[in-house]
Amino acid sequence: MRTKLLVCLLSLTSLLSTGSFGVSFSWTNYPAASGTVAVASADVNRDGFPDLFVADDEGVLSVWLGSASGTFTRSGGVDISTVVNMVTGDFTGDGYPDVAVLESDGVHTFASAHNGVIVPSGGFTGLGGGREIIAVDLNGDRAPDLAVTRCVSVCQLDTLINVGGGNFR
Repeated sequence: MRTKLLVCLLSLTSLLSTGSFGVSFSWTNYPAASGTVAVASADVNRDGFPDLFVADDEGVLSVWLGSASGTFTRSGGVDISTVVNMVTGDFTGDGYPDVAVLESDGVHTFASAHNGVIVPSGGFTGLGGGREIIAVDLNGDRAPDLAVTRCVSVCQLDTLINVGGGNFR
């Protein structure tokens, strides 16, 4: 069994196990600016292999398409601000995974164009001090909503309800 592990240090690193219990490993380093800030995984192009959304410390969110060999190829990227965390889900309702990025000023969603290209699709500002973000269907409508924890003067939990097209209320 081959197990993929991702290590997020100064560069994005793929660690592919070649032994039954992970005794033998091979490394592949992928440059991601001077440092990777956050990584989220989803099968963006539906080829059966995990792809990665990678945010780096130079303010770029990129897509790395996975392959059967366990390697990744950078496909596209967009400029963003300071990333805190991110999560994947079908926020636009088209059946393909998108990414919601918790940035220093709020949450912004990026739609997947199914070939590794991502485009801004919506967002919600005014959520400074964000710490964590999760995608979960909070109201039973089968669309992923977002829950965000943030701390400014006090810590709180904010819920953002998906209204379609990558937008939230």
